[in-house]
Amino acid sequence: MEVSNGKAEMIPAGWTTTRLVVRDVSPEEEPQARRLYLEAGPLPQWTGRAAEEGYVRRWLAGDPDVPPGGSPDRVRLQAAWLADVGGSERPAAILELFHGYPGPDDLYIGYFGVDAALRGTGIGRELVEGIAAQAQALGYRKARAAVDLKNWAGLRFWIAVGFVEAVKVGGDAVYGPDAFARIELARSL
Repeated sequence: MEVSNGKAEMIPAGWTTTRLVVRDVSPEEEPQARRLYLEAGPLPQWTGRAAEEGYVRRWLAGDPDVPPGGSPDRVRLQAAWLADVGGSERPAAILELFHGYPGPDDLYIGYFGVDAALRGTGIGRELVEGIAAQAQALGYRKARAAVDLKNWAGLRFWIAVGFVEAVKVGGDAVYGPDAFARIELARSL
């Protein structure tokens, strides 16, 4: 694994796939990133809570949500941009990447939202394969992602892109209409 200062290298601040340009979200891109975060993310009926309106702004101010044992200096908030005819770019997806979480050989995809108008076009799959290729080149051995159990489309997506190892389940202990749970899935790289 490539290491710097005793820690595995992070996926670059900018990289590409066949159709996408992926880069760290900049303050100038905050409005587009915020829209994607709010519109493409988990719905309250899946999680029991709405997406936080100011999360992208808070993230850009240096206050990202970090899981227990995670480090704010080891996370990236990136947006994927799709080139339109004529050369302009449109926002296609937004994602969080936690490097070295929960273990040093793991890359954790914390948030992954694709613009609803682009779902079913292969953008999500292309982005996951790009993340996997970047992570593998840096020596990460496993990629992880959590999905809400009520998000059936999300479950099908993550399984279809190779996240087939169930790592853990967390959430409410008893099933009910107002109960929520998530499953963490993993893919070997």
